Amino acid sequence: MTQRSLILGKLGLLLVASCSLACESVLGGPDYRVVEPETPAHALLQRFSSGSEECNRCLAGSPCGEAFESCAEIPSCVEFASCTLEHPSPASDTECVVRLDPSDEARNTVQAIARCYSQCVGQCGGGRNFDCVGDYRYPGTLPHSTIRVTQTLRFLLAPDKSTEGLEVSVCRPGMSCDQPITTATTDETGTYLAEFPISTAPVSEAGFRGYRLIHGQAGRLFPHRLHTSRPLMVSHDEQTGIASEELTREVLPSLGVSGSFNLVFLQIFDCRGVGAGGAFFEIDSGTVAYLHGVGEWSLAGPTVASQEGAAVALGLTPGEYHEIRALTADGKELAADTIYVPGDALVMSSLFPKELK
Repeated sequence: MTQRSLILGKLGLLLVASCSLACESVLGGPDYRVVEPETPAHALLQRFSSGSEECNRCLAGSPCGEAFESCAEIPSCVEFASCTLEHPSPASDTECVVRLDPSDEARNTVQAIARCYSQCVGQCGGGRNFDCVGDYRYPGTLPHSTIRVTQTLRFLLAPDKSTEGLEVSVCRPGMSCDQPITTATTDETGTYLAEFPISTAPVSEAGFRGYRLIHGQAGRLFPHRLHTSRPLMVSHDEQTGIASEELTREVLPSLGVSGSFNLVFLQIFDCRGVGAGGAFFEIDSGTVAYLHGVGEWSLAGPTVASQEGAAVALGLTPGEYHEIRALTADGKELAADTIYVPGDALVMSSLFPKELK
């Protein structure tokens, strides 16, 4: 393998794993279970499956099988999973929490099922459900005025490298985070818990609509600024890949980045929260490179579902806000966001289908 292809391969892993806020399996391990036919877990799996044998096998195996098996044994979990599946949209999780008030265990297991579905996108043909675009609203009433976010951080390409002691700031919308809402520090597993208040009304301003800033000691990692176009309205768990400073310094020169970080890593999700294919990005300046495979890049879109709907916006002006839109081939707008590029942090933006206005 040439040095150039090695760098591009690492860039592909950096882009896919860093952009996704839930890209790693939470259920990996030696004690997984495989879903057996004609069981409650199998019936639930069939509801999530596309119906093909290839899809069924992927969802029934490791680590996805454990999620379905666990859900079948947890009170209210199957009901909650079915609710989120009925009308998939970025608001479905919030709507179902408001309606059913499931336990944390049930919610975490259903989130694991959603992550498993993303891992089977190639076998199940997902990542292209945009039926919810402009056709859903967030609930008018939220169950809690405070939410808890648990996030586990892992260094890309170095899963055994410690992420203990990283500082996380929960920030209001804006250019800087001089006065964070709250701060947290990762423990020995690379996990932190942040609990903070959210707006509950009006619905157009409800939830958390800021960003999170991850930073650590000099030499470990450059700051990571995580954005999402979907407001956070209920408690949830995440697992996220971050780039060490060593990896960042090795990879970014291949994109022509040598000074300020004048780029934004992008990811577009469909209505089911799967990295989406068939989308084009439009930005107010610069160019977009699409990830078509590990080490395979092109300035021609669209995004590819098997590559998590990932792309990178290049040549943006640091110190300014930039408008980013995701579109279909015929120009229908799927998602949009306004992102500030500070120039001193890796900016990662997750875009979700837009709601009804």
